[in-house]
Amino acid sequence: MLSNQPRSAMHRPTTRILLASFCILLCSGRLPALQGSKADYERAAGLGRLHAGKMLRADVRPTWLDATRLWYQVRTGPVTSEFVLVDLAAPKDERRQVLATDAELAQILGVGRDQGRVARLAVDAEGSLQLLLWGEAGAFAWNRATGTAAPLDPAEVGAFQLESRARIRPSRQRGRPTGILFVNTTEGPAQLFWLDTGGERRDYGEIAAGGRKWQGTTDGHAFFAEAPDGTVLGRFVAETEPGVAVLSWQAATREPAQPREGSQPREGRDGPRRTPENDEAAFEPFVRDHDLWLRDRQSGTEQRLTTDGSEGNAYGGPFLWSPDGGRLACLQTEPAQEHTVHFVESAPRDQLQPKLHSFDYLKPGDVVAHQRVRMFAVGSGGAARALPVGDELAPEPYNLSRFAWDPDGSHFTYLYNQRGHQIQRWIAVDAESGASTVRIEERSETFVDYAQKTWAYRLEATDELIWASERSGWNHLYLLDAGTGAVKRALTSGEFVVRGIEQVDEARRRALIRISGYHSDQDPYHVHWALVGLDDAAMTVLTQGDGTHEVAWAPDGEHYVDTWSRVDQPPVTELRRAADGGLVAELERADDSLLRATGSEPPQRFVAKGRDGTTDIWGV
Repeated sequence: MLSNQPRSAMHRPTTRILLASFCILLCSGRLPALQGSKADYERAAGLGRLHAGKMLRADVRPTWLDATRLWYQVRTGPVTSEFVLVDLAAPKDERRQVLATDAELAQILGVGRDQGRVARLAVDAEGSLQLLLWGEAGAFAWNRATGTAAPLDPAEVGAFQLESRARIRPSRQRGRPTGILFVNTTEGPAQLFWLDTGGERRDYGEIAAGGRKWQGTTDGHAFFAEAPDGTVLGRFVAETEPGVAVLSWQAATREPAQPREGSQPREGRDGPRRTPENDEAAFEPFVRDHDLWLRDRQSGTEQRLTTDGSEGNAYGGPFLWSPDGGRLACLQTEPAQEHTVHFVESAPRDQLQPKLHSFDYLKPGDVVAHQRVRMFAVGSGGAARALPVGDELAPEPYNLSRFAWDPDGSHFTYLYNQRGHQIQRWIAVDAESGASTVRIEERSETFVDYAQKTWAYRLEATDELIWASERSGWNHLYLLDAGTGAVKRALTSGEFVVRGIEQVDEARRRALIRISGYHSDQDPYHVHWALVGLDDAAMTVLTQGDGTHEVAWAPDGEHYVDTWSRVDQPPVTELRRAADGGLVAELERADDSLLRATGSEPPQRFVAKGRDGTTDIWGV
């Protein structure tokens, strides 16, 4: 299925408008273009505060209830907003319905206005709306027909309840803002802990018996709660949408949520370590004294596979077993040289004298880490032999990446990025002989963009690969035979570029992509969206408005919400069909009258011919 991918704040239409307004003031001379006085910076900060909250009906973040219904909250004034339900099954003039304003909702629910902010909305089997509020107010069932509302039992909050998990991993580094309402249904206090990104438990306070605690967080962050005797009352991971975590004895376990200090030994740098790739294998690979070893998971018997490991050429992960468990691939690496560079902080905040800083930073010509693929044939009894894998096709690696086995286990594949970034190869290593062959090669006399434009998606059912390449002079997509690297067809072509691939729908044989430069009469930096068929390369451009677009998909992939804007065009939010990109309804058109009333003027866009008299140069 197609799904919307969260974008960074810099991509949000409202943010772009406000930043652009600030930038035009800067460029016009109303703000200092170079370093200024303290007063200059205070005046700039004052403008930011002056503009804050002045763009209305702009920030629409739709939540799909099902394939035909969605809801969103939109600001209608400096401190007011309304809740909107969109129903595709309703008559055309009734598809967009205002459910209530925030003031009306707070009055209906009998809570303060600040407590009446909706975090999440759902619909029960009888058609009543269920609302989860930000903060500790809880969840309510709201019958729109009668205009009445009643609190939901904290232990029976339906669609809002988060699953209590048997295990949780450390929190993710980054995520989208969300929240969890923790409800303690036990007769005693519960201690709440956050499992940080390093796997350490952090105390987040006590929740009294029968009490609640609202915790703002980001999706992917992990929490657990314990009773006074150490019994775990639930383990939870924050989701994209806020939810309710019910702490109860039903979810209780005496197994600790995370090992306490000293509860089990931690392996050293060269000790055994487990990776997701080998958890189910009969033997566990690990490194000891820089060499590769195997441990029988049942008997615990260990055997040494190599003797040539050293500090200057050590074995290491990732460890990847072939699908049949008969081959093990890993890396042997010569480390990069050390190159210490220094800089002086002339005016540190914590002392009067300058401060010297030093760190390791490689320069052109320095020795970078040299990785080499190693492969071993492992028998059912653990007997192993090394296969001779040469590095003639990967002689000067900047790095190796994207390690994987062919589905049939016949070859191990990896991506070789040559130092200097002028050659990139997708290399396959034969599982029987260790011989290497090149399936795909990209060459450039200037630069192969390994960071931004290297993209590969393998379709295992058909043994195909979707591959991005600038071989035509434009960044486009190609469908390849994954076993040979032969091009089956170009999926995109023409004088525009593919900016990224958001999703591949294997069932429908289509990909959702971002493109730029497709509309010849628009700024080529604007981001548009399209669907491209894998079997016929037919492309349906989903967005038309003259600006940069974001989309949020319905669960069935048949409709999407498109929000677009420019530096001089406040955001417009539309509901469209995936079949042809056709407009179903305009949902919102942002109002910038409050912003203009402050004296702010939008930037001016321009286009002019370049030195060659032909190329259009776009600017602001």
